[in-house]
Amino acid sequence: IPISVQLGLSFAQKESDTSNVWLQGIGSAVVLNSGIGILYKKRLGFNLIGAASANTYQFNKNNGEYSISKIGFALHGNVYYRHPMKKPNYLLFGLDAGNIFQAQDRVSSIEPTFNAETSSNASVRPFIAPEVGFAFDAGKRFYASLLATYQYQFERSSIMTIKLTDPSGTMTASAIGDYLGFKIRFHYTLYGHLEPKHPTLKHPSEHDEFI
Repeated sequence: IPISVQLGLSFAQKESDTSNVWLQGIGSAVVLNSGIGILYKKRLGFNLIGAASANTYQFNKNNGEYSISKIGFALHGNVYYRHPMKKPNYLLFGLDAGNIFQAQDRVSSIEPTFNAETSSNASVRPFIAPEVGFAFDAGKRFYASLLATYQYQFERSSIMTIKLTDPSGTMTASAIGDYLGFKIRFHYTLYGHLEPKHPTLKHPSEHDEFI
């Protein structure tokens, strides 16, 4: 049973800024994953995973800031290989591939000197996310992985458009959804390989009598 948390950095792209006052802040990506999988001979693994994600984009100016989050859900497969190093450590190479499902929504905020509008369309977006890092065993049924990952969307249209207007002008931006992140994954093994037992029989002495 794999359970993982991903933390990453996400950025929107400014398309125009007539106000010339908005700066893009550091956005975040948070992804929670869980599913079920198999691990063959502690080397080659495959997981089927469901995930919920939140990508947040932020913009700053001298006297204020604006941030907006986009929620999505994903279903994907994960395949990985653990290359043995000094026990109990492994070098891990893996890949996520699947679809992200996002709903249509629109959010607006209107104030006397500020107006924000964000919108997104419903979409199913295929993606891949290579991963590389380290894994280590922490018991017969428990192991963990520390991984760097990059999620790439095959659909390059925006998942969200952002329009910010104040007395100095208007800034528009869009976000695709790619992000660079760090993943912590924990595995608990329900069923494992059982080593065959080799019973030892007492060697009879020359004085034993058999009937």
